Amino acid sequence: LIFSKSRGKIQKDVFSFTTEEVTAATCCPVSLGIDIDNEDFLYISDNITINQNTIWDNKVYIEQDKIVTVDGVTLDITSMDVIFGECAGINFINGATLRASNSVFSPCDLNKTWRGLKFDATLEPSTLGILNECIFKNAIKAVDIGANGGGQNVNLRFTNNLFSNCQNGISLTNVTLKRSITGNTFQF
Repeated sequence: LIFSKSRGKIQKDVFSFTTEEVTAATCCPVSLGIDIDNEDFLYISDNITINQNTIWDNKVYIEQDKIVTVDGVTLDITSMDVIFGECAGINFINGATLRASNSVFSPCDLNKTWRGLKFDATLEPSTLGILNECIFKNAIKAVDIGANGGGQNVNLRFTNNLFSNCQNGISLTNVTLKRSITGNTFQF
C-alpha cells in the first residue's frame, strides 16, 4: 500500500479519508517550506488505522493530537521525513512491525514536542522491527515499548540512530530486549 498525493487517494482504496483545504497560515508543512502542491506529500488530519502492509514514501505530516495506529502489519518508512504536530504519534499494536531506515522523525515546531512511537509488545514473540540510522528530534518518548505483565521478549533492533533533545529516547516497560542497542547517540 503506497500513499500518494499526486493520485489524490490511497492506492488500492484500503480506506478513505477526507481532505481539507490547507493554507499557509494553518499548515505546519507550509511553514517549513514544503510545497504541498508540488511534492508527493501525505497530510494526516484524522486518527487512522493501517491494517495492510504499507510503504510511506517522501514526506508525511501527522496533525496535532492525531494518532496513526498500525494494527498487526508492517509499516516501512525509508529515506523520508515524518513531521508531527504537537502530541501526535504512531502506535504499533497486535504484532505490528516498523522498518525505518535513514528517516527523520520530528515535530513541526522545533520548540515543541511530539508524542513518539509506541509499541505494544504484549503479544509474544514480539518482532517489532528495525530502526536504523534514523533521527528522532524533540519527542516526549521517541520509542516507547511496553507490555502488560512482565518479561515479554522483544525483538527490535536500534542501530546508529540519533536521539536529539528527546525527553526520553528509548523507554522499556515490562519487556526484555533481545536485540542490541548499538551505535546510537543521545543528545540533550
